Amino acid sequence: MPQKPNQANRSGMYLWIALGLSVLIALVTAPLLFKDKVPAASGSAVPNTPMITQSINQLTSADSSSMRMNAARWLSTQFENNPGTVIRSLGESLANDPDPVVRAQAATSLGQVAKQARGKSNGEDHATRIIATLTTQYHQEASDTVRRCIIAAAAEVDSPEAGALLEEAIHDPDPAVKEEALRAKVERERRAQLKKMG
Repeated sequence: MPQKPNQANRSGMYLWIALGLSVLIALVTAPLLFKDKVPAASGSAVPNTPMITQSINQLTSADSSSMRMNAARWLSTQFENNPGTVIRSLGESLANDPDPVVRAQAATSLGQVAKQARGKSNGEDHATRIIATLTTQYHQEASDTVRRCIIAAAAEVDSPEAGALLEEAIHDPDPAVKEEALRAKVERERRAQLKKMG
């Protein structure tokens, strides 16, 4: 017996609710699963946790844009567990994902990673990789929204290269990108002043 349209809509709605709850549970419980992980010595390779591996697979191969977007968002919380893998995976998503919404989230997540890297050992190395990725993608990106997210992420990097990218973005053809570049420049200057004050 075929389902009535309302029953089919309800089934779809229940599926989305279940998926959302699954993602929420994964986000809440993941830190508890891996809290005893001992970080590797500086410069050595850190094995991926099963959750990181699963999220990278989801980021690169999930059919659903929302699932890839959620994977990019979650990976930004895993910077401490495996910084190199997180930066590389988010950079690849920013460069290659067909959906601009996912690319925008990858850029935003790179900004969150850059913020976490500030003041950490190897933080400058991570910032250099992040700003190189953001700069390359800014020059190749057609979507105004993604370019705006790239500039917002660049604001989190304390390097001359990030400042140069923000200066360039002030002349972007899109007004929202220009506005973001100006806001980012002010934010970086404020942060520099606070750092000088101690």
